[in-house]
Amino acid sequence: MFVFKHLQFARFEWDFFPTLHDPRLNPSIWTIPFEAGCYVAFAAVAVLARKWWAVALVTVGGIAFAAWGVGLRSFDPSDVSAGTDWALFGAVFAFGAVLLGLPSLRMAKASAALVLVGAVAYLAGSEVIGLALVIPTVAVFVGGSSWPVLRQAARFGDLSYGIYLWGWPVQQIVATQMGVGVGFWRLLAVSLPLVVVLALISWHVIEKRALKAKPRTSAEWPRWARLELR
Repeated sequence: MFVFKHLQFARFEWDFFPTLHDPRLNPSIWTIPFEAGCYVAFAAVAVLARKWWAVALVTVGGIAFAAWGVGLRSFDPSDVSAGTDWALFGAVFAFGAVLLGLPSLRMAKASAALVLVGAVAYLAGSEVIGLALVIPTVAVFVGGSSWPVLRQAARFGDLSYGIYLWGWPVQQIVATQMGVGVGFWRLLAVSLPLVVVLALISWHVIEKRALKAKPRTSAEWPRWARLELR
């Protein structure tokens, strides 16, 4: 039952860390169903719309976002609401895909303009619209640029997913053993190295080996799977 419910990303009826504010095992994985749903929706739009997929995504996503976003002016991360979550995270994912399909929007001036529009919308009270514009724009611009330090960040391995996966359980275990009263910085000093070590192990023992099972050349993928739809 534990494994079955965990695979469903369902909440558990029992507490793993009863002395802490949030006793769940790993609430961070609540984002995975949203991610999977966005991939399915993106693939459907890309296959159906062919070379016009970016325009179709703007049209379909914009209409859906406008319809679903009525009344969703603010976003509270502590309030789990399926409607708000799908409206915001679906829009962020869709707009990130549009930035991929329309390179002109990734230029510095265009990115600055999008951030400005998003900031104005956010300050005007439309937080969902503002975040949906600013988050993917900044993420894509920063991620697509070359930075003196960050360009070497993966020389020991891609630790991003391992940190995401193991961060919460490690933090909770450390906080349970040391007590939350010791303060943020002491908890961080202990939990961060442990998380990094686990992320290194996860990458080199599991993730990197799993990636070797992928086709070595793009020619081995079906044309639709490579999104070569132009």
